[in-house]
Amino acid sequence: MNETKLSEVEETPTKPPNKLTGQIKFFDKDKGFGFVTELSTGHEYFTHFTSIKPKTPCWNVLYKGEYVEFDVVEGLKGSQANNITGINNGTLLCDNEFEYRRRRARRKKQEQPEQQEQPEQPEQQQN
Repeated sequence: MNETKLSEVEETPTKPPNKLTGQIKFFDKDKGFGFVTELSTGHEYFTHFTSIKPKTPCWNVLYKGEYVEFDVVEGLKGSQANNITGINNGTLLCDNEFEYRRRRARRKKQEQPEQQEQPEQPEQQQN
């Protein structure tokens, strides 16, 4: 009987079979919409900010050139990208930006007590 040890089996993350991989072509963060280009076919899909699924409570925004995974659903005007996540269900760039801002705010808060200046004492006048 041929037994395989668990250490010999290479675990690789696999994406769900219905997820497509794409790259952000355009995203207008002020208007909340953009387009994702599927890598294998080159087909472009419309996306709305409500379809973005970040891992942190950040502003749902995508950046040009960012690689993502997504589902395709039929919308009112055709196919749309939905459930947009990072590759292998990883983080999106907006997740990283949220974490960066959170750490920067925490660092500033820690430095603040050290930087507080003593109120200046008025100089006494000499007679």
